[in-house]
Amino acid sequence: MQPVSRPALAATVLPYRSDDMLQRLEFRLAEGAVFLAPYLALRWPEALLTISDLLFAGCFFIRLCTGRLTRPFAEWTWLWFIGATLIIAGLFLGSMVNGDPGRAVVVGTQYAFALLLVPLALLGRPVEQTVRLIKCAVWGMVVMVLFTTAIWLTGHRSSGGQQFELVSGSGRLSGFVDNPNGLAILIALTFPLLWFLGSLRAIARPVLGASLLVLLTGLVLTASNTGLFGLAAGALVFFVGRRSFRGLILTAVLGAALLFGGQHYLPETFLQRVLEPVASGSLSDAGTFTGRQELAAEAAAMAEDHIAIGLGADQFRQVSVQGAPVHNAYLLLLVEGGAWSFLGLLLLLVVPLLTVFTSPMRPFGGLVAVTAFTVAVVLAGILNSVAHVYARCWFLPLLLAMSPAVAILVRRAPMRMVKRRGHATSAVS
Repeated sequence: MQPVSRPALAATVLPYRSDDMLQRLEFRLAEGAVFLAPYLALRWPEALLTISDLLFAGCFFIRLCTGRLTRPFAEWTWLWFIGATLIIAGLFLGSMVNGDPGRAVVVGTQYAFALLLVPLALLGRPVEQTVRLIKCAVWGMVVMVLFTTAIWLTGHRSSGGQQFELVSGSGRLSGFVDNPNGLAILIALTFPLLWFLGSLRAIARPVLGASLLVLLTGLVLTASNTGLFGLAAGALVFFVGRRSFRGLILTAVLGAALLFGGQHYLPETFLQRVLEPVASGSLSDAGTFTGRQELAAEAAAMAEDHIAIGLGADQFRQVSVQGAPVHNAYLLLLVEGGAWSFLGLLLLLVVPLLTVFTSPMRPFGGLVAVTAFTVAVVLAGILNSVAHVYARCWFLPLLLAMSPAVAILVRRAPMRMVKRRGHATSAVS
């Protein structure tokens, strides 16, 4: 990976008053919120309200009271807000006409928290802080995987009726995400952030190598095809984008070693769910592929009648012959929220890239752009395998990947002077 020099990074850092107690407290809350974001099991039992959510809310409140809120996507903030509004409005419209307005309130509130409050609490910080928050996200995943892998090695397996599963009954690692596929997806989204830190030389090489090994071990223990394909796509995009063919070759060699030599040392669940179907080319035998394809086909057929007005929030499972939500965020939002919610989701994937590509990223070269694009590609692909994405951890890696670009835009904006009515005034008040 081509490194970025430390002096270049230091030159971009905004001065901020480290002696400001409220500012220090607010940043500590942000660090804790990012670290704990994937720990979905640490939540209020009756609703999706996690410890991380409380910290994000505290962070937002302090920034609001101290006048430190900024436009989280710089010049493209309005387009992000339109995307979030379209998702929520589409679900509300469908619920008012066809579904349950009460569920629309619950789901709409969750989306509003994830897509409006979290970016306002997280973005628009100095570059130094954005790098530290990316570290918090990586360490949060590494610590979770390390701890729960140790639990897996003891032979512990969860049984029915438990509040959450660290290891499923079949031996798949679930972590504090409480879902093997969910954990695998978050691991796949964490790899580009870790590669970013390695390219930036923000962490030592031994720590980088150990972290990569821990995350790869966790991904194998989840026995998730979605996570494995996400990692493969992310590695291809990142290393080709960085022109780091050594990294690409190393990843290919590692993948080949898993494919051809893993039968002797990999967990049985991984062999049955991932390795054997991939090696034989019979992807229909990989995990729950067939069942998900049937749900997707049902949702696609149903969407034709709900383009303008959807079924409403959480209503697909009520009318589906299988009684389950389709694990495809695009189709689910299209069916439940109509074309409005579907378009809103597409905007959410586009706006971070617009922000990055319109930012002067000279201190980083193309590193931030490649990282953000990699995360966006992986996330866009993974959305084909998940249901609603209002949990704060889903879009967080993308927000973190683009955050240095926002930091530089915020730093440069006050310096752009325009002449108006004979006076020089700041372009941003």
